[in-house]
Amino acid sequence: RAIVIYTGCERPALLGSDIRLSCSFFSWRWTSDDVTFSWTYRPDGSRDSISIFHYTGGVAYVDNKGPFRDRVEFVGNPSRRDGSILIKNLDFSDNGTFTCDAKNPPDIVGRPSSVRLLVFEK
Repeated sequence: RAIVIYTGCERPALLGSDIRLSCSFFSWRWTSDDVTFSWTYRPDGSRDSISIFHYTGGVAYVDNKGPFRDRVEFVGNPSRRDGSILIKNLDFSDNGTFTCDAKNPPDIVGRPSSVRLLVFEK
């Protein structure tokens, strides 16, 4: 029995707006105090992903150097198995794939889930 992680598939969003990227999981275990969430981002046309968010030990760590510096906010509720993030002030350069991974020790085996962001102009 593995942990199952859920995100949307594709999210269209307006240039300059904010968007909530949802991530939740199903686990056969009670929600652990050691639950973790991590988000990575792979820009369109790139092979490489960068880490933009990590939640562990009750603390949220956000990207403070890369393209989402000062624009990512944790809006999830780990006790409800919610690892959602908010990305503010979207730009065309944010187009790409966001991947959420969650662990609920000892339930740590599962596949991350991805959502594609499509920023457009009105």
